Amino acid sequence: MSMNLDVWNSHTRPKGTVVFVPGFMTESSDVASWRTPIVRYAEARGMCAQAVRWQSRQLLDLYPLFHAINRMTTADKLKVLAMLGTGAFVLGPAAVLSLAPISAVLGLQPMYLMNAIMVWRGAVSEADRVGKNPTWLLGLSRPLVVIGHSLGGRIALRIAERNITPVDRIVAMAPAVRASSIDCTAMSSFSARGKLSVVHSEDDHVLSILFRLGEASFDHAVGYSGAPSDWRGVTNYKVRSSHSDYDVLCYDLLTRLAN
Repeated sequence: MSMNLDVWNSHTRPKGTVVFVPGFMTESSDVASWRTPIVRYAEARGMCAQAVRWQSRQLLDLYPLFHAINRMTTADKLKVLAMLGTGAFVLGPAAVLSLAPISAVLGLQPMYLMNAIMVWRGAVSEADRVGKNPTWLLGLSRPLVVIGHSLGGRIALRIAERNITPVDRIVAMAPAVRASSIDCTAMSSFSARGKLSVVHSEDDHVLSILFRLGEASFDHAVGYSGAPSDWRGVTNYKVRSSHSDYDVLCYDLLTRLAN
């Protein structure tokens, strides 16, 4: 698979490559806020740093939805979670009507919310395609450290499932994926030889609300609840962060997890 890789720094004799995989809203836009901490981390270890430009193929402006979720009060969040818990909404011909109560809490139109969910599902499908075919990593200087955020974290865990030899370490920050959709047996082959870390936060409204809307499921994302106990060899690291603030924590997280 051909992927666009942005070179963030270079070395004559690199000791490996740090690869950043951005998420849903940053895969085709500005990732400058991630560049500084990741290059700093790579430079300290004599490694190259690159970023993947994968395409979720989104055709809808989702910033109104992200903004609505981030400004939710605790009471509004509990209302939406209660609606999700009852399974009161469906995707299909009746989606607009069933999404109306949730849309009202968010201050959005039901049709917009339905379209946003469908865009999300398309992005999830593309992320899985990218993660399940990680041949784009094979030409980079070894060993490889893969760092993914949000759907980029999902891609990182898919790469762990494939257990390709050049990858030595994976850090999945706020991975937008249900634990039940990951083959933990396949992933254990990677964690038996490499280092796999999951960074998660229960202050992440995007994963606690938007993710479950998109999945039409009440199950939490791994990026919210952390990796389950049957993911052997995986390190869980819990933080207090919104979905969009992991870049601020990035360097300190990577440094701590490296120790």
